[in-house]
Amino acid sequence: MQCSKIGWQTKSTFYLKIKALELKGTFDHFQAQNVMSAQEIAESKLVFTVLDKNSDGKVSVCDIRTTMHKLGHDVSNEDCQDFIKKVSCNGNASFNEKDFLAWMETYREKDSETVLFDSFKAFDKDKNGLISRQELQEGLELMGVHLTEDMLDGMFSVADRNRDGGISFEEFVRVMKPS
Repeated sequence: MQCSKIGWQTKSTFYLKIKALELKGTFDHFQAQNVMSAQEIAESKLVFTVLDKNSDGKVSVCDIRTTMHKLGHDVSNEDCQDFIKKVSCNGNASFNEKDFLAWMETYREKDSETVLFDSFKAFDKDKNGLISRQELQEGLELMGVHLTEDMLDGMFSVADRNRDGGISFEEFVRVMKPS
């Protein structure tokens, strides 16, 4: 089974967006944009689905903290509540998919290179400047994304363009921001 470039983007974009939320600690790094593409909508729905840990159609403080903990990061209840207030259209203690999509449509990342670099560093556990196949697999598994060996090989092959056995930051950016 081959892994397409779009599959890599969709799964990795979830991680980027979650990392952006956690790393920045603020959501002011998003800028207004008029309309999301079909791919951005699909990616945003994937993010919502992963955040909605108990599949009740709402994301709560507990859901966000559980997701972030799985990614190896602790966030405070206050940070989660602040985020929920920004996303929820009616000020509830949770938000639904419609609220989340509206928020995602209204705000876009300003500093995507910084977000990409922070995300790259999160995968590069040994800090050698390359993401190994094992680091990619472990990072995706932390996000709850479990791939077959063939899918992982395909994803790694798409990203490791120079075939040196590691994904450099430049290769990572090329995959995450295709021209």
